[in-house]
Amino acid sequence: SIVGLSFCGAGQSSWKSHRTQTVRFAFSMAAQEWLTSHGYQILSNRGQGGSSWASFQAVETSKGDFFVKTSRRPVDAMFRGEALGLEALKAAGGVCVPRVLHYGEVRGGSFII
Repeated sequence: SIVGLSFCGAGQSSWKSHRTQTVRFAFSMAAQEWLTSHGYQILSNRGQGGSSWASFQAVETSKGDFFVKTSRRPVDAMFRGEALGLEALKAAGGVCVPRVLHYGEVRGGSFII
């Protein structure tokens, strides 16, 4: 038993949750590193919840605010189709669609900005 990790609540095993939080943090960091390497200064990063397959964050930068999704799934299974679909909806016009800034894969998962 690992003592001192309590991400799941009292009485529940916390190691798996800690590992999941650590992995999602790594994907979030990869997205933030991409932003900073492309001239965006990170001003704040706030978790926005998630689902069983993705985590969501609001990232405030010097060039605007962005919504970041991260997942343990590969980019082809998770975000490539979403990015292409959003781009197709935007091209069709008629509705306001967020612009996909970037999507990518990192070891063990992926992200979309």
